Amino acid sequence: MSFAYVKRGCIYDSRFGHFTHETMIGIPYGGRIFSKNLPFYIHVLRPTPELWNKVLPNQTQIVQEADQNLIVSRLNLLPGDIVVESGTGSGAMSTAIHRSISPNGRLHTFEFNEVRAGLATEQFKKNKMDGVITVQHRDVCGKNGEGGFGEELNGKVDAVFLDLPEPWLAISHAFSVLKANKRLCSYSPCLEQVHKTCQELRKFGFRSISTVEMRERAYSLVEAELEGPKWGGAQKEAGGEGEGSPADSKKRKRSEGESGGRDGARKITS
Repeated sequence: MSFAYVKRGCIYDSRFGHFTHETMIGIPYGGRIFSKNLPFYIHVLRPTPELWNKVLPNQTQIVQEADQNLIVSRLNLLPGDIVVESGTGSGAMSTAIHRSISPNGRLHTFEFNEVRAGLATEQFKKNKMDGVITVQHRDVCGKNGEGGFGEELNGKVDAVFLDLPEPWLAISHAFSVLKANKRLCSYSPCLEQVHKTCQELRKFGFRSISTVEMRERAYSLVEAELEGPKWGGAQKEAGGEGEGSPADSKKRKRSEGESGGRDGARKITS
């Protein structure tokens, strides 16, 4: 799977052949485009955060699809919300937040690496998301310069998402920008990070603090016939379908695999 910004006069090249951009313009999503030089075709798909995740570089360093969905749900994001994110990175989580708060919401995302902040700004502009997303180059933790999210956001934010190496350094700033009874989520792969973040959340009076570990399981179905207990008259005669007969079979599921975890909390004020 790959992506292309469609422009007249250009050609999309892949191992399946050459595809002119003119043939993509105006075609319904899901439609097929046939190669000009090989007996293959491709499908034109509607861009979504899930598909964008699959074509981004550095796949191991982005918030994965299952984690994105959980975070958006726990933050209770709605259209029109104002959200603060720290740790823009490649913009995968920003794209998921954008879908949830569009068209009238606003995402202020902060990135301490100037190069990544510039690339993210360019990406959001190409993807027509710059009307909702604003990227700022800043170390919100304050280790390299002035920290925080800016006084203009104090008390105006509906949700805060932190994807930082030391998220506990940003809790005080998150507290300042959050509205009363609104939510914060911190994404951390290490239990030591989780522990320090939870301590800082309690220090600033956050409530409903919880830590969730996300496990992504691959299920396989195995059929097994189990001999039921002997309940006397409860079992029908041989050949019947009563409890304990061969027809009384059960299906079991086996699973394996795991993913990461994240903290959630709610700001409470008196």
